[in-house]
Amino acid sequence: GFAPRRDIYFAFGHDEEIGGPNGAGAIAALLKARRVSLEWTLDEGSFVIEGFFPDKTVPAAVISVAEKGYITLLLKAKSVGGHSSTPSDDVAVVKLAEAVARLNAEQYPLELSGPISEMVDAMAPHMGVAERTAIANRWLMGGILKSALGESPPLAAMMRTTTAPTMLRAGIKDNVLPPEATAVVNFRIHPRDTVDGVIARTRRIVGEEIEVSRWRMEAAEASPVSPTDGAGFLAIADAVKTVYGGRTAIAPGLTVGGTDSKHFVDVADASYRFLPAAVTMDEAGRLHGANERLSVEALYRMSRTYEVLLRSSAG
Repeated sequence: GFAPRRDIYFAFGHDEEIGGPNGAGAIAALLKARRVSLEWTLDEGSFVIEGFFPDKTVPAAVISVAEKGYITLLLKAKSVGGHSSTPSDDVAVVKLAEAVARLNAEQYPLELSGPISEMVDAMAPHMGVAERTAIANRWLMGGILKSALGESPPLAAMMRTTTAPTMLRAGIKDNVLPPEATAVVNFRIHPRDTVDGVIARTRRIVGEEIEVSRWRMEAAEASPVSPTDGAGFLAIADAVKTVYGGRTAIAPGLTVGGTDSKHFVDVADASYRFLPAAVTMDEAGRLHGANERLSVEALYRMSRTYEVLLRSSAG
């Protein structure tokens, strides 16, 4: 019997894992053609994470206000090849390995800006005296703070564009020097960087002997950053507090993976990425891995949060 005062759209795509062009992309295009303007959208993203703050008794609802961009590059090294018994100094596998090693060693610098900066401010009350002091005086202790936060892979990923070599291919015979060797490198692009900038930087680091080109999936720039004082963020935060209790910390964040939200940029004023399910750090680490799971209690509270959100923001 619930009748919302405002229109609510439920958008279900089928191809998010490969970029979503025929699912959410088609849905967003249809909305745009119909001149539908959304105040805000909510998609998957971060969670209510238990054990995230130093005070592990306080759950952290990390509502992502942006998501990283995405590009995968193909690195290719060539040589004359030949028999393995008489190798020369011009070996494609060696040239490629050295290029990948240079690229991996020269990671993007950690920067405490954008959503991660706001997250740190929200985290401060749940930290110790030393951490709070560093946060309050980041003009002086910013380097120490970045290094400390960078020890956590999830936090480090929020602070920079990441570089991840994922696939290597070369010869097929143990006694043949392959004339070509390739590597696939995936980048998740921070909102302060761009696709073109990543390509240019990669070419500079690997050198002129390595060919650099795009690989398969289309590249995507990082999304715009949605406001933390907007109606959507505040409504989501209130719903979380209603279901999870007032002690749950609310913090903005940056989704380091990809979601379908990127397709709605032209039809929505703001987009938030947050799945209101409580997970432990161990469970969060199982995503796309062995024994991926969600507890029955988490499923219930997630559903309850959506109900509260719908009733409060559109009822």
